[in-house]
Amino acid sequence: RPLPVAERRAYLRPVARRAERRAVTDAVRAIPRDVTDPVWRLLEPPGADAGPTALPLLIGWGMRDPVFTPDVLEEWVRRCPHADVHRFPEAGHFVMEDAAAELGDRVRDFLRGTR
Repeated sequence: RPLPVAERRAYLRPVARRAERRAVTDAVRAIPRDVTDPVWRLLEPPGADAGPTALPLLIGWGMRDPVFTPDVLEEWVRRCPHADVHRFPEAGHFVMEDAAAELGDRVRDFLRGTR
């Protein structure tokens, strides 16, 4: 859904001038979206063969995110099989806006369970 005007302004305030947006635009364009991207292999951290950490991890993913695609989520799941993963089918890049109530419930439950 489109963000309300006040929220949109808040997200854009740090990059209000065109010159400030260049770095953000370049960073987003550099994100590999799936395994066919030649940069994808660079996401594997050194020492990854040692296995993922066992730290508690909650992942709330917007399945309609045009930047961090479902393929990127599946890579997270592969690397962190212990993660508590919640897919939000109607949410986009701003999961905290698009699925605020449900995500908030998941975060609360997660934090209660990781004491």
